Amino acid sequence: MTFHFRRPGGIDTATTRPIAGLAAVVVGVGWSIASIATAAPAHVAPAQTLAALTVDEGVAAPAQDSATWAGYVVTPHRPLTNVGASWKVPSVTCRVTTDQQAAVFWVGLDGWYDRTVEQAGIEAYCSGTTVVYTAWWEMFPSNHITQVFPVRPGDEITASVTFRSGIFTITVKDLTSRRMSKIEARCTSTMICRRSSAEWMAESPTYGAQKANLPSWRPLTFTGALSSAVVDQRWARISALVNFPVVMTGLHGRQAQPGSLIAGGSAFTVSWLATS
Repeated sequence: MTFHFRRPGGIDTATTRPIAGLAAVVVGVGWSIASIATAAPAHVAPAQTLAALTVDEGVAAPAQDSATWAGYVVTPHRPLTNVGASWKVPSVTCRVTTDQQAAVFWVGLDGWYDRTVEQAGIEAYCSGTTVVYTAWWEMFPSNHITQVFPVRPGDEITASVTFRSGIFTITVKDLTSRRMSKIEARCTSTMICRRSSAEWMAESPTYGAQKANLPSWRPLTFTGALSSAVVDQRWARISALVNFPVVMTGLHGRQAQPGSLIAGGSAFTVSWLATS
C-alpha cells in the first residue's frame, strides 16, 4: 500500500528512492513489504532555542508546540549516536468518516531542527473503521515509511536507531511475535543527518496537503527511553540530557500531549486528546 503525499515545505516524497549502501534483515515476516508515508513536524523551531539548549546536562526546557508531533525531544551539544525505547501497541479506535485517519508512534534521530529523520516505530491506519497495525522504518527524505510486518494491540515493541562509523542501524522488534526488521543505511547527499536531536513521538501524518485526523488511542507509555552521544552505548535517560516536551496542537486546541517524565526520567505516557 503506497500513499502519495507531500510534506510541509513542498518536499515531494511520492517516488521512493534507493538508499546508498542499504542492507536489510527482516525476520519472521509472513507478508509483503509495502510503503506508506508520514509527515515531518509542521513547525520551525526558533534558532535561539537551539543556541540556548546546547549544554550536555539534564535541563528541562519549556514545552514546544507542533502541528503533528507529541512526545519528548533531547538536544545535547554533541551529535547523538543512539536512541531507543519500548512500548506496547496501543488500542486505536477509528471513527466513521471519509477523512484519512492515522497515528504513528516512533523513536528517531534528527527531525526537530532539520528535515532529516532516521526513525522506526509502529503505525495505526484506519481503513474505514478497521485499524491496520504495522511496524515500519524510515530514513527521510531518502524513502517512504516502509512497512515491514504486522503487529497487534498489546504487542511489546522495542525500536532503536544507532549511528557508528557512518552507518545508521534502524531496528524495530515485536517481542511478542518475535518478528524483527533491521536496516543499515548511510546518509545520502540529499540528507543533513546532523544528529542534533533525538525524539520519542506520537505523530499525526499528512497526506497530500491534508493532515490526517488523529484516531483515539489508549495512553501509550514509552519505557527505557534512552539516548546517547557515546558510541559505546552508555545510554542516558531523557532527564539526564537537555530535553523538552512537545504538545500536538490542532485547529481546535491540543490533540495529544506527553505527561511528566517518570521512572527516573526514562519513561513517559503520551495521551490522545482530540481528533483535530
